[in-house]
Amino acid sequence: MFAAATASPTQAQLPEGSFGCSQRERQNTPRLIAPQQPGTRHPILVHDPVEPLRVFLSDAAVMHGGPDSACAVAFDSEPVRTPQSVPGARERVLLNADGPSWLFRMAPDNTRRDTRIEYRSMQCNIDTGAEVPAEVYELPGTHSEG
Repeated sequence: MFAAATASPTQAQLPEGSFGCSQRERQNTPRLIAPQQPGTRHPILVHDPVEPLRVFLSDAAVMHGGPDSACAVAFDSEPVRTPQSVPGARERVLLNADGPSWLFRMAPDNTRRDTRIEYRSMQCNIDTGAEVPAEVYELPGTHSEG
């Protein structure tokens, strides 16, 4: 009734700086949600022309491949509280290798008793020279700066 066991990749096996899976990897390997592991969390900086800089850390990943060919197609991320953070903001970022990435925000709706979910698409760029707030590297799951 069950197929043979398949070795699954972990975030620790992802090649540094790579993001995305080939069509072949997606079709021929199982998709799984892999939790973050020590040393695998990466900072995500959200720049906006109107709002202050926001900092997130990668969390769970949607992955394909195997231990020797791990690849990720998406990352969930959670906010990092910095001195510049907007108090009470409840946001998450979903990074997608193949299309727009998304910022989700839960906002109280003063006209109703409900909470409103706001979202917008974002374009992502890998910037290895970006200045990351030092407090990010004090959080669990990250590598220390240098």
